[in-house]
Amino acid sequence: MEAPATDDDGDSRWEQRSCPGPLVLLAVCWIVGTIIGQIQAKDVWLSIGSLALAIMLLMAARRYPRGVRVWAHVALVMLAATWSGMDQRTIRHDDIRKWLTGEPQLVRVEGRVEGEPRLRSSQDGAFADFTYQPPQTLFELRLAGSKR
Repeated sequence: MEAPATDDDGDSRWEQRSCPGPLVLLAVCWIVGTIIGQIQAKDVWLSIGSLALAIMLLMAARRYPRGVRVWAHVALVMLAATWSGMDQRTIRHDDIRKWLTGEPQLVRVEGRVEGEPRLRSSQDGAFADFTYQPPQTLFELRLAGSKR
């Protein structure tokens, strides 16, 4: 029977591949948190994250490095879930969606154009060169009010 392949330090290749790197774990935690954040419960995620952070600090005080890593990953997942929920569902105070309802309707808005209007292709991505629609004009409008 043949001996397993080893590197210069004598570690087998299997041992080297069995543990993902720290950046991989952080990325996976952030992705999982972003997916969980789609569930609208940002206060729950923030509470669980705070509890995980407290447990992580307790583990650090008692010198349990594995416990610190595990609870740090849980806290990161909950932080990502909270951030994802807040970022995607929060409407800025000057956003036009604040004055509009969910039903389609004709609304007249008044305000001041903040910058130069710019043209943008009506379609993005790989098929942008094949669109036959005219370009869109975009500008930032400081909203003063709306009328229905």
